[in-house]
Amino acid sequence: MHIINTDYLEAKPIWLGEFDRVLLVLIGCGGNGSYMAETIARFCRLLTQQGKRAQALFIDPQSVEIKNIPRQRFSDAEIGLNKAQVLAARYSLLWGVEILAYPTLFNADLLQGYYNWLIFLIGCVDDGPARSEIAQSLNQNSSSDLPKRWWLDLGNHRESGQILLGSAPTPNHLRWAFQTPSHCLTLPSPALVHPEILLPRPEQLTHAPMSCAEIAILNAQSQSVNGMCAAIASDYLNRLLFGQLKKWATYFDLETGTTQTRYNSPQTIAQFMNR
Repeated sequence: MHIINTDYLEAKPIWLGEFDRVLLVLIGCGGNGSYMAETIARFCRLLTQQGKRAQALFIDPQSVEIKNIPRQRFSDAEIGLNKAQVLAARYSLLWGVEILAYPTLFNADLLQGYYNWLIFLIGCVDDGPARSEIAQSLNQNSSSDLPKRWWLDLGNHRESGQILLGSAPTPNHLRWAFQTPSHCLTLPSPALVHPEILLPRPEQLTHAPMSCAEIAILNAQSQSVNGMCAAIASDYLNRLLFGQLKKWATYFDLETGTTQTRYNSPQTIAQFMNR
């Protein structure tokens, strides 16, 4: 006997409330981040055309290296330049939007000048400490009001990946998620759903330099996964901004061609209220 998953049928779209100022923060400008950069610039342009104030921050302390090419969206001419600065210059000019680049690690202090802005933290980092900093910044969200900060996290392995969206740093923040019957008002933070993402990945515990053969293998096996992550995340962002998003997690595997999605239904969100 097959059990029918009715989560989508009961899912409610996320309501962000009224807003006129939007800040899109790209944290990490490498594999997934270099693919998300133009999407973020395009959304800034679209929001500006709709009469809203839109700005983007690109944040990454690393410079372009030969091992990043061609998996990441950089060219040989950009080797040695900071990733955030390269992408900010490229796409601010292309789309005529305001993008500030910070060649540093993400720190919540960078958001201090954006009081009462609606902020989207697009996390494209794969190490625990960086994600922990993003997770902690959600503590600024009220447990009794619409969240002003949302975290869209992109993560991947060689053939698979996940996209997670959330705003609630604690179970207490979720208790009024469905206060209005027609909408979802908040979602569990990616760190609340998958606390293991705050831990360092095993391959990051060694600092041995990669050989040319290892670089070739990495590039050969990762040509599609970053683009897939970015495509799904871009759709999340589009639906979220325009009141149509009914999902908060998507998992995919390119080798098997499978995708699994979790939706904004009361019974699904209730699972995280007692953690």
